[in-house]
Amino acid sequence: CSTGTSLSGVAAAVKAARGPILGMVENHAFPDPNWAEVLIEAHRGPWAGVCPVIEIFNPQTLVSRTERLIDYGKWIARTEAAEIDRLPWHNSSYKRALVMQFENDLENVLEPEERLQDRLRAQGHRFYLDPRARTRHISDSKFSSACSGMFGRGRLFAASRSKNWSLPKKLAYVLASPLFPFIQLYLVRDNFARFHNRYPAYRLLPMALLLTGVIALGECAGYLAVGAAALATGF
Repeated sequence: CSTGTSLSGVAAAVKAARGPILGMVENHAFPDPNWAEVLIEAHRGPWAGVCPVIEIFNPQTLVSRTERLIDYGKWIARTEAAEIDRLPWHNSSYKRALVMQFENDLENVLEPEERLQDRLRAQGHRFYLDPRARTRHISDSKFSSACSGMFGRGRLFAASRSKNWSLPKKLAYVLASPLFPFIQLYLVRDNFARFHNRYPAYRLLPMALLLTGVIALGECAGYLAVGAAALATGF
């Protein structure tokens, strides 16, 4: 399934698929020729989902490297196969039968895809990374485009995450938003050491702080928007 299209289109593609394994690839990511073969082989194991290693298609700029560190750092520069707690959204594979148990709520569990992974984990299912499969993912190479994407990502994430929250909780997250960049960097701290084997990670820290700050602004805007909508409707 190409995930560069609308969410309803992705859900329709998942429903139309007939093979036992669903492979998801963004239209700005490029798998190696053996990608499908490796993932299919790995799915012979007890895994609900299997992912490849993520490589940076265009690592020439500081912005492109930093963006991938934030978004996909957990899956970059890995050399050993291992069970893993999360899979990269839109660039992984799943056993179709497990996904289709959510057929009536497919759009909801695919956006964000973490909902699908959360539900599968709650059922006791497990995930796996196979470094023999690789996908090269294009990053934003310009600061302006990276900021636009990061802000939008933060806003959509916050709006989706908080839609069923109480108004006081939304306001609390707005007030806490200045801490978000530091929390984000703390969460990706393990990625820096592994990333350093490929790219000098210490050079990325100032840009990482800037971009995570933009994400925080987007999240703040998302919480405010949902809160304002709740006030307008009397909830």
